[in-house]
Amino acid sequence: MVKPEEIQSAYEAVKKATAATFEAGLKFTAAKDALDRDILQATADGLIEGKNETERKAAAYTRFDQNYHQVDQLEKTYKVETNNLALARIHLDCLRDLLRMAEVAVAERLAYPLQSVLVKGTKEKIKGQPPK
Repeated sequence: MVKPEEIQSAYEAVKKATAATFEAGLKFTAAKDALDRDILQATADGLIEGKNETERKAAAYTRFDQNYHQVDQLEKTYKVETNNLALARIHLDCLRDLLRMAEVAVAERLAYPLQSVLVKGTKEKIKGQPPK
């Protein structure tokens, strides 16, 4: 049987995971945007040179190695938080399904004794076993 505390806890987990995913996404996006701006500024200032895009990317990576590493770490954090949110939602959906199955089982048990179907105007009732 699903307890109300379990459902409340599952909703809280989804709420926290949503906030954490949002926060991680903001940090990742901000760091990536800052890195892109720094690379563009360094290129404009002549600090990043190269004959082609590959050479310029290599020079940028060398110059901004720590920034690239930070962006990679923030992206991983964002992916982990996104996965945690998905898992929290799956858990909540599982609890909802269990609750719904319990509701259906109770409704069937309550409804069965009340069923009396008359067959072609007679007073004979259809006999059967209640669901277990």
